[in-house]
Amino acid sequence: MAASSTRTPTCGAPIATGDRVICNWKAHGVYYPGRVDQADGQGSVTIRYDDGDREETATARCLHEPAGSRAAPPAPVATADPDGIAGSYRIVRAANPGGSAYGGSVAITRGGDVYRFGWTIPGSPGYVGVGLHVGSLLGVGWSTGSAPGVVVYKVNGGKLDGKWATGSGNGVGTEVLEGPPDLSGSYKITTGKNPDGSSYAGSVKITHKGDVYRLAWSIPDTSYAGVGILKDHVLSVGWGQGAPPGVVAYSVQGTTLDGVWANPSGSGLGKERLERK
Repeated sequence: MAASSTRTPTCGAPIATGDRVICNWKAHGVYYPGRVDQADGQGSVTIRYDDGDREETATARCLHEPAGSRAAPPAPVATADPDGIAGSYRIVRAANPGGSAYGGSVAITRGGDVYRFGWTIPGSPGYVGVGLHVGSLLGVGWSTGSAPGVVVYKVNGGKLDGKWATGSGNGVGTEVLEGPPDLSGSYKITTGKNPDGSSYAGSVKITHKGDVYRLAWSIPDTSYAGVGILKDHVLSVGWGQGAPPGVVAYSVQGTTLDGVWANPSGSGLGKERLERK
């Protein structure tokens, strides 16, 4: 995850004065909703957040407020972490898919059942992520300049039993897929629930090359794309509209997170081991 050429940001429409957005407050990896008071057209914006706070920040730390069939929940609020995952970590051993090493640190916070990640890697843009914990696995969607989503599926033959979260809010949705047993082909969404309890339906196409899975959701009036890694019978997927985010799958081992990760493009895996400071 060492360089911007390795992790590809997700792009969207230009942000203008008056737009509704969610922004990475003080680059801490947690996104809050608000409105653009002023956009200078040179990469800076002034945001008035819904809770009354104001911030001058980089346009790259904001994106348009999500909309669509997968509904955006309320703004995230940090909460206690009974699983003991939240905290500050050092990247003690890591390599890009091509083998080049990198270092840095990661800040992890928790709101409800959703984890927020903020990576600091020298010489690279700020990466942000959203994660969900299932058993001993922590699946994380990551990106730069945008709020990724994450879904983690427990794989049982042709049934994928999943839960998902967006780049904003603490709420968790659920999604069950049924289809071929080899994680390849077309799958029906037999159960789809937004965090607010509303339902959705559709289908998902899954393909894979090497160790990386590609997912494409077709939901009425919208579509999503995702990148996944299968580890310990859990398929972790970073998803979003347009170009997909990347994904990390960490094994939780006490104060150590031992992970493998994939870019939005490519079929190789990188590695990242975190230790709590």
